[in-house]
Amino acid sequence: MLREKRFRVRIKRTATHLPVLILTGCLLAGFGLSGCGSQISAAGPSSGMLTGNWLVIGSLPDAGAAAFFPPRPAGFGLALSLNEVAGQVTGAQSAMYNCGNTGGGGAGRLAATEIGADGSFTLQTPTVGGLAPTITFTVNGVAPQAIGGTWSGTYSANDSNAGCGPQSGSFTAVPIQPVTGTFQGQSTLGATSGGTPVSISIVLQQGTTNSLPTFSSITSQNALSGSITVQGTSCFTSGTLALGDGAVYGGLVEAGFTMNDGSRFLVTGAIDDTAVSKIQLESALVAGGQCDRLFLSGTTVLVRQ
Repeated sequence: MLREKRFRVRIKRTATHLPVLILTGCLLAGFGLSGCGSQISAAGPSSGMLTGNWLVIGSLPDAGAAAFFPPRPAGFGLALSLNEVAGQVTGAQSAMYNCGNTGGGGAGRLAATEIGADGSFTLQTPTVGGLAPTITFTVNGVAPQAIGGTWSGTYSANDSNAGCGPQSGSFTAVPIQPVTGTFQGQSTLGATSGGTPVSISIVLQQGTTNSLPTFSSITSQNALSGSITVQGTSCFTSGTLALGDGAVYGGLVEAGFTMNDGSRFLVTGAIDDTAVSKIQLESALVAGGQCDRLFLSGTTVLVRQ
């Protein structure tokens, strides 16, 4: 049984841009998927006003993946993937907390909450096993009046690492489009930065109306399915993303493709903007097969077609 984990990366701003291999969340831990949390049946996507992906505060690169270069301005960034069913809100988040010359990021589930009669609600990072995560936040908001409409509120956030002080303020959350479409780009695959040039095409579909195993951070709203094709390598040519093997965490995308040579291709990327015009891969690692432990190196940007 796998357990959900959060990632945290401290970045010295004077560092050079080296390939970053970051495997995060319940999906990619242990290079496979065997379950995380209780197994329950999820209903299809609801029509709740809060259902969707949202940019709450900061810019998406700061709110998304674990490591970004060049340095970003100091501040707190937060993106959410929310699922509202019968007045209850569940979901997942990705956050970036930049302070001084370091930065840290995290992703994971949100504590479930109820929407009040006046539309108000509170979202928080949960305490797991009696331990609070390094980055914590509280969001107080009011649900929008229409599906896809903006909503507003206040937030407070803290990073327990030295040099990071508490932050708070007001926000107006804006919708992030579903991570659905075809994304293509070029990269190199190898054990070092001088690998084999490859062309990548990923087809993603966010959300489902089907029943699926629901993990602590995956709902029918943020679950991903799809496929991948890779040209230029003898390792494999294609793969599939089964429902539940990928998810959107606010500004972060994770996927574990099963390739046609029997290996797993584990991908983590950051959404570039609220239109989801691009996904910047932060890590992409082969697990198993004839090309075990090879990875994509350099900056890999997948552009929506």
